[in-house]
Amino acid sequence: MKKRLRKKAGTRYHVLKRAQRAKVKRKGKGCIDYALVPIGLNDQLALASEGYTIDYPYATHWLLQLNEAKEKFPIKNDVYDAIHYLLVVYLCNEQGKTNSDFAITIHFLPASTVDNVQAFFNTLLDAMKQDVFWEN
Repeated sequence: MKKRLRKKAGTRYHVLKRAQRAKVKRKGKGCIDYALVPIGLNDQLALASEGYTIDYPYATHWLLQLNEAKEKFPIKNDVYDAIHYLLVVYLCNEQGKTNSDFAITIHFLPASTVDNVQAFFNTLLDAMKQDVFWEN
């Protein structure tokens, strides 16, 4: 009984498959890039101190997803109608499943070239791999 319940826990939303589908289909909010990275010990301790272990008890991985936002940028300025980018971070298990559809952090990136946005994505990915993401 406990094995079956433990297997079901954290499997309500499959954010990895959703990112893979969005990258292939490119409909709506097109996914430009995504990465599934294990959570390091320092980041796990920081998440536990902030109380995320209660909401995400089986979270062992980060899912970092870079999306192209079709919506208008929330801050009205001279590039209000330009295409913007969203960088979304989820907590999930090793299969990319989570029990909550809400992201941990969302970065609104202003309109710029895809190369600049991809460089920011890679810096956050390196911070996750070096176990210093939550400190930033």
